[in-house]
Amino acid sequence: MVLPACGHVQRHGSLEWWYRADWEHIQTRTTTFGAAAEAFAKVSFTNDTANDRIDVSYVGGTNAAVATVYHTYIDTSGCTNITSMQCQYNVNSQSGPGSPSGYPYGPTPVDDGYASGTYYDIPSGGGVRAFGWMARVASAGLAQTTFSLNTADPDFRIKVVCDEGTLYSTCEFTQGSGSCYARSYAGEIP
Repeated sequence: MVLPACGHVQRHGSLEWWYRADWEHIQTRTTTFGAAAEAFAKVSFTNDTANDRIDVSYVGGTNAAVATVYHTYIDTSGCTNITSMQCQYNVNSQSGPGSPSGYPYGPTPVDDGYASGTYYDIPSGGGVRAFGWMARVASAGLAQTTFSLNTADPDFRIKVVCDEGTLYSTCEFTQGSGSCYARSYAGEIP
């Protein structure tokens, strides 16, 4: 069975999926005189039980300005006795600057304990499951995190197990790869 998405939905084989063009997951931030620089891209899943839906939020930005958070809602009102609600991300490759300190998440989801292609529970009771990529420098330096979304599998997938069966909803983004680049020069930009 298929979970319907609230928003732009298309048929893809036997699954419905949501297609998004507005996730800005190519981000660059350059600063001068050793100021902190940060670039990020993140997709989060929240079990919104009060409204019988899964809130999928996605954001990309830098520490230069407040980023716009976009939402897609996956309707679960037709599901009775939900016993499992999970999500996954799928990439061909991803790399970041190791596991430096000072990152709120990332640099890649692997650094947070999340492997590509593996399902993870969407917490109940208002918790969030997030997959994020980030590049960050606290002072003069350079950091870059890159990822390539998987072309063989959906970029992101939700699986819900309930009395009606095992239901899926999938997502594809238009940009096939992402990059978070943060650079801080010790002085002026050369």
